[in-house]
Amino acid sequence: MVLSPAEFQPFISRLEVGAGKTGSGRIMSTIRFIHAADLHLDSPFTGLRALNPAIAGELQESTFLAFNRIIDLCIEHRVDFLLVAGDVYDGADRSVKAQIRFGEGLSRLGEAGISTYVIHGNHDPLDGWRAQLGKHPRVHIFGEKMERVSHHRDGVPIAAIYGMSYGHRDVRENLSRQYQRQLDDPYAIGLLHANVGGDTGHESYAPCSVQDLLAANLDYWALGHIHKHSILQGHDPTIVYAGNPQGRHPGETGQHGCVLVEAGADRRNELTFLETDGIRWIEREISIAGLETEQELLDVIEDTVRAEQEGGRNLVCRLRLTGRGPLHKSLREDRLVDLEQSLRDGLTLGRPFAWIDQMKDLTRPDIDVESRRLGQDFVGDLLRIVDDHRSDPALRDGLLAELNELFDHRVGRKYLAGLSDEQVQLVLDRAETLCLDLLVEDTD
Repeated sequence: MVLSPAEFQPFISRLEVGAGKTGSGRIMSTIRFIHAADLHLDSPFTGLRALNPAIAGELQESTFLAFNRIIDLCIEHRVDFLLVAGDVYDGADRSVKAQIRFGEGLSRLGEAGISTYVIHGNHDPLDGWRAQLGKHPRVHIFGEKMERVSHHRDGVPIAAIYGMSYGHRDVRENLSRQYQRQLDDPYAIGLLHANVGGDTGHESYAPCSVQDLLAANLDYWALGHIHKHSILQGHDPTIVYAGNPQGRHPGETGQHGCVLVEAGADRRNELTFLETDGIRWIEREISIAGLETEQELLDVIEDTVRAEQEGGRNLVCRLRLTGRGPLHKSLREDRLVDLEQSLRDGLTLGRPFAWIDQMKDLTRPDIDVESRRLGQDFVGDLLRIVDDHRSDPALRDGLLAELNELFDHRVGRKYLAGLSDEQVQLVLDRAETLCLDLLVEDTD
């Protein structure tokens, strides 16, 4: 008997199912998937609009472009499926534009034979508004109750995906306790939007611990909510935050993207981080030490920025000018603004662009501070007092006690309440610089 290719395929599929056995004795296939999270489609990016509408427009489009890159990567790497671990949209009342663009991406995946599994998080809970748009047959959106979905390849189950969406925004219970592997799962994935380990930089939604995740006996945890990519545990199980695919404000610096996961027959996961951000937020420190002119400073800044654009990436930059040098005296507020504008004019014209969002002057007077600290004059006394407060916590506490009236002021307490020791040290540094500016440079 001669079999046609279509009739022969089921036999091939069974042979390709790998060489490793699960705990139930079943054989597990090698699988490949991409884990993404926190798309925040159509984030408003309101901060820069007043400064530069064109840059604001590019930022507005950036979350969509990053999502499109995820779709391209899924097709390029021929993955079995895409996981989206919550916060597809930026708000519960998600825009029609965002919903249409998300649907278009899922349709592209479906046409390529790739499935998508989605949960909703605190930004886009299920009780938010949804437009009545078409459904996508290869897309599964998890409901508010725990669900287990089996993913098949050529009729053979290769993975079980567990997940649940937020029904409303403020989910404070430990959802991870509802995840538990079934014995016959060939490979088990937990799709969860949660704060694992109490990350203080994010709201404590669905809080849980790594130990809670271990108890579920899964092979891979696809986490969302924390916007910085991190691997909480490499194996047995693998626990990963994909991070968001596009940084959305100055606090989300560095690379952003998604994670390609290749799971072998032994259930060992190989991870590859794939960059997707088209606009990157960076913070850099530029020293004025050794620079004599404003042009030299401009050249150093431009060289620094251009080096960051390797690969054609657009940038939004925050710069801190530091160090001692003759340029400190000329970096008065109006001159700093002029330099900032000159850089913007030069760096935003080309492609890729670089927008200077902020340039902060933290430079110091071009004087020998150590010599002045030893001097037996008012400046020497002042520098020694500042030094004592830097090194003696009791003196710093006393200083803060004397400033109680300022701290309790209705305006002052907004900015001064709960200053950390590091912030107090910074205040002392800036006070020293200001005093030296006024007492040394002007009189000299």
